[in-house]
Amino acid sequence: MRIVALSVLGLSLVACSKKENVDTPQPEPSAAPAPSASAGTAISAQSAVPAEHATPEDPEADFVEVQGVSGHFFAVGDAVLVCGGGCTFPADPPPPMWIIENGKAREAPELWPANAWTGYASMMKKEHLTSSVSFSGEYPKQLFARAWGEGRTGDGNLPAVKFFVKYWVDGTESNDLKQYKRPVSPREYDEALLSLPTKQDPRSTFIYGGGGPPMAAEPNSLWIRKGKEWVRKLAPWVGKAELRRLADGDTLATGSGVHRISKDGAIQPLKATKPAGTIVSQGGVAYLVSSSSLLKPTHPERFKLAALEKRTESRSMVFKKPQAADAGADGGGTDPSLSLSEPGEHTEACTTPVVYVHTSEGYLPSASSLGDLFQKHADQALAYPVYKVSFSSGQRYLVRAKDNSAAQAMLGWVQEQKDLAGELKCVNLDALTSDPEVSKEQIERVYVHPWSGSLIPLW
Repeated sequence: MRIVALSVLGLSLVACSKKENVDTPQPEPSAAPAPSASAGTAISAQSAVPAEHATPEDPEADFVEVQGVSGHFFAVGDAVLVCGGGCTFPADPPPPMWIIENGKAREAPELWPANAWTGYASMMKKEHLTSSVSFSGEYPKQLFARAWGEGRTGDGNLPAVKFFVKYWVDGTESNDLKQYKRPVSPREYDEALLSLPTKQDPRSTFIYGGGGPPMAAEPNSLWIRKGKEWVRKLAPWVGKAELRRLADGDTLATGSGVHRISKDGAIQPLKATKPAGTIVSQGGVAYLVSSSSLLKPTHPERFKLAALEKRTESRSMVFKKPQAADAGADGGGTDPSLSLSEPGEHTEACTTPVVYVHTSEGYLPSASSLGDLFQKHADQALAYPVYKVSFSSGQRYLVRAKDNSAAQAMLGWVQEQKDLAGELKCVNLDALTSDPEVSKEQIERVYVHPWSGSLIPLW
């Protein structure tokens, strides 16, 4: 009998690390700060050397390997899970497991998901099948495990499981194998986030706070927010880079080495004794995780992470209360532009024009269709806020325009899309949004990042 994988999102196989003869890991304390250093101290000229020049014995390295645990390392939120040995299933005895938090390791045998896959073990042993186990998500509440076979046939693939309290349970009904997600940025950064001219989802690279300017990274590039503009600067990383803001306003970057970026965008290389990967917070200090090691800073006071500012709960936007002069279609009496029964009809007298966007069959368009529309006109699209409004007759996507001329331009864009159609309507979205009797479930701002086409839930 063959073990067949359930169809879920794929995860990368974890590279095998070099085995070490360490049977009993000891808790690893954070490195003590050097007596002569202080918070915010600039990186010394001696440490401004490319990471590949550092050796394990290098006393001037900025990041060194944490000792006492070995195996396969997984960043699961800000915790680090270590799966010892080959990290394969079935395994008898089970591989040693550790969880590292706040710079200290503890043995965690409960994190080996054997109990959820017991029914597969005997058959796999009989057919000499083994599966490489990987972990993702955020420890402890959203921790997932998957196991992958050795070939392309799917033999040895096992279903996703989720950690629950002290046991592993079925995880195949989850929306996805959740990856750790940073909190949504505060409202004052919305404009910067939406205007970031990158073709990837801006949330994957956008950083802020700590007294430094918003920044983002792309291959060979660093984006820096200066005033109301994004400025692009050449960067030493060739591929994807990860950024995390430090408490003093500088930024730590990993990707083609490790770098420190000043507030004004000066990029300085750092030394690490091994290749660096994901940045995690261990007791508020930046540690670096790769598939085979965990690196800690030799001077932790230099690498304290900035606290992530929280987004406050409120309506997407706040507008002034409507006045009589704000009347849309007819300027008096019952204003059709303020009705939630049906979008008001458009006339030349309308001062609050919108474009009602729908599919050519009259249905609500998909998020990808809406994103594609804005992506084709990225340089101008931010002038057109999008709303999803629940009328009595059904939900509608409405695009607000500043005047009738702008509304006609948007209508032309919509008509260029083969799967979309549009109509001019008259709806006072500002007034409806500020009306306390209208719930945010009835009218919702839809934030579209035009360069990537991503719809971003900036509630």
